[in-house]
Amino acid sequence: MVLRLTFTPDRLASLRNLVTLTVFDPGGFRGAAHRHDPDQRVIISGTEASPGFMPGAIQPGPWMVELDLHAVLPSLRGGLDYTLEVEAAAEEEQDLDIGEEVPEGESVELAAPGAASRARTSSETTDASPDGWLKGDLHLHSNHSDGRWSIVDMVEYVRGNALDFVALTDHNTVSGREELREALADARLNVVLIEAMELTTYWGHANALGVAEWIDWRVAGPDGKPQFIGGSQDALKTRLMSEAAAEVRSKGAVFVVNHPRSAGYPFCTGCRWEYGDETVTYASAIEVLNGHWPRKQNDKALELWDRWLNGGSRIPATAGSDSHGFTKQPGLLGFTYVHATRDQRSILEAVSAGRSYLSRGPSLIWLDPEPSEAIRPEATELTVQVGGLEGGGEMGNAMDVSLIAGGRRAVTERLTGNGEVHFRISADLDARSWYRVELRLAGRKELLALTNPLFPSRM
Repeated sequence: MVLRLTFTPDRLASLRNLVTLTVFDPGGFRGAAHRHDPDQRVIISGTEASPGFMPGAIQPGPWMVELDLHAVLPSLRGGLDYTLEVEAAAEEEQDLDIGEEVPEGESVELAAPGAASRARTSSETTDASPDGWLKGDLHLHSNHSDGRWSIVDMVEYVRGNALDFVALTDHNTVSGREELREALADARLNVVLIEAMELTTYWGHANALGVAEWIDWRVAGPDGKPQFIGGSQDALKTRLMSEAAAEVRSKGAVFVVNHPRSAGYPFCTGCRWEYGDETVTYASAIEVLNGHWPRKQNDKALELWDRWLNGGSRIPATAGSDSHGFTKQPGLLGFTYVHATRDQRSILEAVSAGRSYLSRGPSLIWLDPEPSEAIRPEATELTVQVGGLEGGGEMGNAMDVSLIAGGRRAVTERLTGNGEVHFRISADLDARSWYRVELRLAGRKELLALTNPLFPSRM
């Protein structure tokens, strides 16, 4: 089967239209092409498929090709014009050449000179994980959606950053997972591959971490008004975001709200989380640090997290690089560190429990109580261990270690090397009290690491 989608105009000034293809065969999902290319050619056969799609038998029966209108900007012609061509025949009659026409923006830019060396160079600023802790990236995209690099390039990224676990979170597809699993094995990297997908909706993105199959991302907006997909009596009624999250969690997986304060439509369609504070009733975690850490959207995400915590939620936080290709500033990326064994279930349990810290290099670990443990009623002191500051350079400078209580900086200690920091706390804790620790270069606002919060025992 060969499909070709073209549309025009592809952009309005610097803003791009985003029309994507999703294909269903009689048995269900066969793949999605979530990328901005205005000329897309897709091949699906019994043995091969274009990135984003899955090979397999071409089953007889009804197939559905869906156009997902993520962004259609106003233009002089009132939108855009498109053409969709579909060629289907018995496979032995088709002359399929999957390697001939690759959409612009996929493999054209994947093997840029120096890319692999940039990945290896990034490990120079990355300290090894402390004993018992694993380092990982919970948010990555490949050329199976809108990534600018190949699976092979991603393996170099994993190697260069000394990652213990990684989640391939392509937009609305799971087609790249086995290719990455095989590539990691071929590279002899002992890395846990987290099965995942980024639910990329029109009103927010969320990572489903730990799902083995495609999750239907088509949900109603924040107003919850009924919507329909399809044009027949069998049209599919879209469900609520909370129902999609419930499906994810029913599979033992983790539902993470991604980059909640990103720019939204039309700059990044659907990227901003537009669902309200009721999100805390169904989300497993919130990604507060996305991409390069010094970003306004991350500051706003931290403020949103604080508000949810102050409202009584105990939702933990994650970090994700959201990488679509190699970066020229690898030192600005941060990762999620978890206290877990080297398997998917243990890692995701640690993420859900907040048994983790987020860091661009230094370690920042609760000692008393330990991560995710309750603060004892009689406790008057909290202790955190700071590591990874040896070796000079930026991470060898003096650090400010701050205790954050209820979203406010309670006290800051100056640290000139690795060591323990003890913070005095009030003895009159109530159920909504919470504390986390943040690490910054002395006298600067730039964040280098933070813990997940500690809470008192539930009343």
